[in-house]
Amino acid sequence: MTVLSIMASFVCVWAAIKGQGASAILERLKAFRPTPRLVGTCAALIVPIYVIALLNLYAQVRLEEGAPFDAWMQALPLPVYNGRTQNAAVHSTLSLIALCCGLVATLSLGVLAAALRHGIGRTTRRAFGVIAVLLAVVSVAAPAMSTTDPYEYVAAALLGLRAYVPPPGVLAGTIYAPILPNIPLSGVIYGPLWVLVNSLQLSLGTSVFLKIELLRVWNVAFIGLLYVLLGRAGVSRNTRALFVVNPALWYYVVANPHADVQGLLLIVGAWIAAQRSRGIFAAVLLAGAGLIKLPFLLIGAAALAPLNGSRRRYAVWFGAAFGVALVSFLIPGAAYWHDFSHYVVHGTGHAHANLRDGWLLIAPIVAAVTVALLARRRAVYGAAWLFPQIAPLAAAWYLLWGMPYAAVTGTLEAFVIAMPLATVLIDSTNSLALPGIAIAAALGVFLIVDLSTIIRSRQTSPIVTSV
Repeated sequence: MTVLSIMASFVCVWAAIKGQGASAILERLKAFRPTPRLVGTCAALIVPIYVIALLNLYAQVRLEEGAPFDAWMQALPLPVYNGRTQNAAVHSTLSLIALCCGLVATLSLGVLAAALRHGIGRTTRRAFGVIAVLLAVVSVAAPAMSTTDPYEYVAAALLGLRAYVPPPGVLAGTIYAPILPNIPLSGVIYGPLWVLVNSLQLSLGTSVFLKIELLRVWNVAFIGLLYVLLGRAGVSRNTRALFVVNPALWYYVVANPHADVQGLLLIVGAWIAAQRSRGIFAAVLLAGAGLIKLPFLLIGAAALAPLNGSRRRYAVWFGAAFGVALVSFLIPGAAYWHDFSHYVVHGTGHAHANLRDGWLLIAPIVAAVTVALLARRRAVYGAAWLFPQIAPLAAAWYLLWGMPYAAVTGTLEAFVIAMPLATVLIDSTNSLALPGIAIAAALGVFLIVDLSTIIRSRQTSPIVTSV
């Protein structure tokens, strides 16, 4: 299990024991009123901290990659550092810099959340817009990436549906040919809707570099659309403001462009449809998310919670699953299922795979809490942080998978605030085992103290009897 999964488990147990009891420590945190100067300082720190994180990644590329191991990563149009090659002399220092960036970003978001909660400073929301624009610009111009996935997206866009079973030599003579020996395309584990959208997104690019930049620009637009849709779903403006100035969001969606934001858009759309009691439309949108990435069928099921009646919720969920199975069988066919099952079976051999196949334990737990939410609309506080562990590859950007559950269960603000620190702790480009254990232990102590306070208050509360 990852450190984040262990911390999430602590929170789940704490919430279960606490029940409806008031948490004195949390109430004090909510009552915290930062000074205007502190608010201004935290707002001003967001972009510089993010720039430092991007430069830190670039330093890892230049200082840790090299002959005779992965020098080819430096020669890519956008160089990549993915943590497989480490220079012991500098790696710990660069990992600690990343940890500091994540910690400061999370603390800054916490202060800004308190400022919004108490209405401190009229210019705060305007400043959030400026910060979001700056984060977008910096992300598009980021000089390095922490994943080779976008290069595979480029190859898949060149092939379309043929990417599920690439014919031998099909990429020879294309713009991807120089990259193919080091980043081969042996299949696609994403759904046919993603293949279509990805091909359309990258159709105008004339080089590998431009195609990756197109991915980044498109994902900026998707973040903007997600902001709007979250508002339509009833998420408060304060929470959405924290969402768009979250450095972790820009780091894993734009600077390192992934396809998860596309699925999130469709899931939030399904949530809006469910709120309006449009079950068929919700099923179609959830099926669309599943046709982006198959796990989105589980991740997005929480969006169906607003529908009346547990039978209806399950019927819509199973209908979406049937639609995904049917379309996947009719369009890419058996090749897609072969690629996906091969990844699940052999994904634990990957350099970034979950420690000791922790996903085999966490995935059933996540499925159980999702089923419980649909059955009785009962949420498990803290479960949203378990979602990145449900794939054989415990990648940091999979933390985004917990957003639908957090949004539907009313914990999105806390989820967004914790994202920078949480993603740093599980990012494979860092080695933070001991700091992660220390932070997990500190959280455990914090929760135990809080529980002891709650239990004592219950024991000392006066008993009122009626005559």
